Amino acid sequence: MNNLREARLLAKEELHKPDTLDCHPLIREHFGEKVKESNSAAWKEAHSRLYEFYKSQAKDYPNTIDEMVPLLISVTHGCEADRHQEVLDEVIWRRVHRNNEHFILEKLGAI
Repeated sequence: MNNLREARLLAKEELHKPDTLDCHPLIREHFGEKVKESNSAAWKEAHSRLYEFYKSQAKDYPNTIDEMVPLLISVTHGCEADRHQEVLDEVIWRRVHRNNEHFILEKLGAI
């Protein structure tokens, strides 16, 4: 495993998560594009599952930027899964902006 890290094929070991393996982002992107090109249904299904997972990790109405992070990550995965309208209606509009409150901008000061 250290050889893979030295070759930069695996990301550096995280001190707070020593048992976690992750590849370098460029490698992840390369193979992700291969899957997207060769099996778009699997690509969409994987992102759909990630969308559901991250969406479920956040409070229904997060009150801080840290609490908002899973929802923001879910947006990317939902869009990759071609669930654009649902992402807009259920995550961005209802939970991130809280309809007309524009919560993330007005209350948290984030853009």
